[in-house]
Amino acid sequence: EMIEDPIEKESVTSDLIFVTDFDKLRKDIFLLTDKYSNREILRMCHYTFLFHDISRSCANQLCRHRNGITQESQRYVTHEYTKEKDFIDPIRMQLDDRYKNLAPNLIEKFNKVDFKTYKDMISAGIFKEDARAWLPMNVTTKIMMTFNGFTLAKFLHLRTAKGAQLEI
Repeated sequence: EMIEDPIEKESVTSDLIFVTDFDKLRKDIFLLTDKYSNREILRMCHYTFLFHDISRSCANQLCRHRNGITQESQRYVTHEYTKEKDFIDPIRMQLDDRYKNLAPNLIEKFNKVDFKTYKDMISAGIFKEDARAWLPMNVTTKIMMTFNGFTLAKFLHLRTAKGAQLEI
């Protein structure tokens, strides 16, 4: 069943856009046979999420789960990249005190993101698929992933663990 209003929570960068109705699927299967357990039926349920405004670095981590994946292409999508809108700063997003002793001038030095080289290359006629090599890894992207119920549970277990990358 399609979700008409995607689930959105404040500061969350994902929308649930499709979910299989588990109870309906179970009833339909039991009309035919009673040989499937709830766990097996859960493997037949699908959940599709759109992750948006995440870094390409985060998307690389998500792709390791090897589910149905579609990612926004830097080759076919034209962006007017700006640091404020299109760059995920992993230092500033930390909620703990891991960088509390880092000097503010160092944070500013590390936080210099320049999209000028990329824009100049495009203006000079360099193809986007070649120019994108000069973009930082933490530019934003979108990725759509489909899980079955079993792989979603495993994904959530791994990616909500205390040691998981904070952006995920």
